[in-house]
Amino acid sequence: MLYHLGEEWQKLAVWKLPPSKDYSSLEMILKTELHLCTLPSNDETSSAPILGSVLQALAILGELNTKMKFFSQLLLNYILKPLVSYPTLHVLVETQPQGVILRFNMAKNDLEHPPPAEVFVKLKAVLELIHRHLLDVPVENQRGEEGNQVVLAEVLGNLMWEDISESIIKDCLVYSIPTNSNKLEQYEEVIKATEHFENYLKEMKYLKGDATELLKYARNVNAHFASKKCQEVIVTARNLMTSEIHNTIQITPDSKVTVPKLQSPGGARVKQKSPSHEAPALENEVKLSQHTFSLPTCRISESVQKLMELAYQTLSEATTSSKPCAIQLFYTVRNIFHLFYDVVPTYHKENLQKLPQLSAIHHNNCMYIAHHLITLGHQFRYRLPTPLSDGAATFVDMVPGFRRLGTEAFLAQMRLQKGELLDRLSNARSFINMEDEDNYTAGHKAIRQVWKMHFFFS
Repeated sequence: MLYHLGEEWQKLAVWKLPPSKDYSSLEMILKTELHLCTLPSNDETSSAPILGSVLQALAILGELNTKMKFFSQLLLNYILKPLVSYPTLHVLVETQPQGVILRFNMAKNDLEHPPPAEVFVKLKAVLELIHRHLLDVPVENQRGEEGNQVVLAEVLGNLMWEDISESIIKDCLVYSIPTNSNKLEQYEEVIKATEHFENYLKEMKYLKGDATELLKYARNVNAHFASKKCQEVIVTARNLMTSEIHNTIQITPDSKVTVPKLQSPGGARVKQKSPSHEAPALENEVKLSQHTFSLPTCRISESVQKLMELAYQTLSEATTSSKPCAIQLFYTVRNIFHLFYDVVPTYHKENLQKLPQLSAIHHNNCMYIAHHLITLGHQFRYRLPTPLSDGAATFVDMVPGFRRLGTEAFLAQMRLQKGELLDRLSNARSFINMEDEDNYTAGHKAIRQVWKMHFFFS
């Protein structure tokens, strides 16, 4: 009986697979076909498809799970997963007198990753076709937890739901998570499409009532947004740190980083103050210059300016995000500066030791960052959630480290240059008896070398 049922199954559900088992090759996937026979059985009193009858018989004999497991793996690897991964791939169903043929065709699409709603439509088309011609048959000797008779769709769903949901999350939903908080509202459409997709599968018995992995992932968009945003910020920051230092720009006391309009510290308390309580006048009219606390005119690396702009932009986004997201973004900015402290001296170590100009630029870079870190946390503190707004939003503790990082590299270069100068001057024979031709030649050569080093260093 098992032998004959196996032969019937092979005739009625026929796979035409590509010669290669490379699931990642679009060219190979396009050669996949699934033929389902829908002819009625020879019994004239029954109009049920013979394929369903064969599967029902296998269930009675206890061999259904073995056959369905193999079928589910082929369905996952050659049809469902490719539909999730390739935006250009579409399902083509051809109806014939003996059954249906499921194959692929390609449509022009410039998207790198398919939108979730489009993926759900394609998956529903395949699963509905298989359900209609294959799976809407009760399993004779199996009943569910609630005592209801199990249909074949439930058997297949139990075998492949974990894998297909993981594929949808990794190859589709991950890429649909926005990287800008302004687009989070638009993500509601993705949540609705995911919910509709799960409900549709539950109606066809592929899923049980508690199978909501996709929906849980989609609804947790704030956490995923924060993780994705933080990862993107760290990658961008590291690329800036490993770029060339010598591309510089000039910073003047009037140079500013664009900062969003933030609530003034203690603004609410100022409004509550009575007009009669005026601030006492200064004892004299002497005022500090507007540039008193400004960074002196110098040159810094262009990449460092972009790095600081990235920090300001990330903190600005944190002020409009949910509390968990804001906290995660804030500490990502701190991690940027920790990363700079560890990466830059190591990655550029050889150039900082050999090239005097780069050590001077590195010194300016560190002082520029330290200058901004003094007030960076205070500028955003009152727009961030607790406990950040209670004083935790600070970068002042990192200032001494950055100043030391720049000073040590610069002083090391100065010591090296001093040693080089003394070495050159040692050949001048203390500039004694310069009327002697040999002494004059040695002294003149030493002076030229010192002048070259001065010009090179400056």
